[in-house]
Amino acid sequence: MAMINNKTQCFKCNKDKITYSCKGCSNEFCLMHLNEHQQVLNEELNHIINDYDQFKHIINEQKQNPRNLSLIEQINRWETNSIKKIQQKAKDCRENVVKSSQTFINDVEMKFNDLTEQIKQVHKENEFNEINLNYLKNQLIEITEELKKPSNISIRQNSKSFINEVSIILPSKTNEYSNNLFTAKKYGEFSLCDYIPQTEPYSKNFSQDLDETIEETPEKKKRNRRRRKVHTTSDVEDKPKQINPSGSMPKPTFNMDEFKRVYSNEDTDKKAIPYFWNNFDKDHYSLWFCEYKYPEDLKQIFMTCNLVSGFYQRLEKLRKNAFASMCIFGENNNNTIAGIWVWRGHELAFGLSTDWRADFESYTWKRLSVDDENTKKLVNQYFLWEGEHNGKKFNQGKIFK
Repeated sequence: MAMINNKTQCFKCNKDKITYSCKGCSNEFCLMHLNEHQQVLNEELNHIINDYDQFKHIINEQKQNPRNLSLIEQINRWETNSIKKIQQKAKDCRENVVKSSQTFINDVEMKFNDLTEQIKQVHKENEFNEINLNYLKNQLIEITEELKKPSNISIRQNSKSFINEVSIILPSKTNEYSNNLFTAKKYGEFSLCDYIPQTEPYSKNFSQDLDETIEETPEKKKRNRRRRKVHTTSDVEDKPKQINPSGSMPKPTFNMDEFKRVYSNEDTDKKAIPYFWNNFDKDHYSLWFCEYKYPEDLKQIFMTCNLVSGFYQRLEKLRKNAFASMCIFGENNNNTIAGIWVWRGHELAFGLSTDWRADFESYTWKRLSVDDENTKKLVNQYFLWEGEHNGKKFNQGKIFK
């Protein structure tokens, strides 16, 4: 009886041997060249770590020398011309400029620190491939470009005043990074516009690929093959245009856009929550509570964040008529996801349009009674990012708006 031939060609030496597949590059390697391939990846990771160290040095330098010094000089000249009448306002403006610059650096540093933790985790577990490395490279490039961007801060003067009043105008942005928001505050008669650092959410694929690299069962391999299926041009062209189901619904009295503005710019407890309950239209909107079905599969907190971000990305067309606060409770290797959703209509929204389905079946969904006091307490807790769930303390939250 002939021996079964289970050998394939090694990508490196082109010889028929027993080979092992690399998930990152999809090539087959014999044992010897697989080890060499892993060493190459290790060296590339070390280069990335060195780049991150250099970026850390740049951040430290900029913390010692804040940006926008020219604006400080303009404010000083304005203060001199106006003498005592505007000394207090000049002081406030200086503080706002410095605070804006420092906040910008702190925001970039927070992103950098978060990515550094991911690198440490990947390095510690020694489970990574080209996909993970490319993700880390791209993230470093993005925050480097953000740090190099010229400041958009300017001075606005009111020519009608006897003494020209000045205020610090900050660029208004709409994206959010984790739970870090710099919201409008008033200092004397000077007001700061919204400053919300703009960045792309974590890629869900990063957490999935890292998890699947650690352990890929036959069932996962089968699922991954389906996921990687490439659609042809004709598939895209033949796909019917999706109609937004919300377009045919009656016009509500609750202004969702205004609520989102208040939630982003005002105090959540004193302004946003009272606005929500005073204006909520229960005839045309509904409240829902969701909880992730498989908390035992959740590992690192940053991977759980990626899962939520990926879920949000697939619901872009639902964003105009919906709002959600998804919270992560617990710690590394012991965490879960739960959240509050608000959307138009009284049905589970994800079944109304194929564009809205995402992976909502991974969560349990329960419609809440608007008139129940327990519902109000629960909604307030999730809007405020407080409390605990199933004995796990709040860790961080993500807003869908």
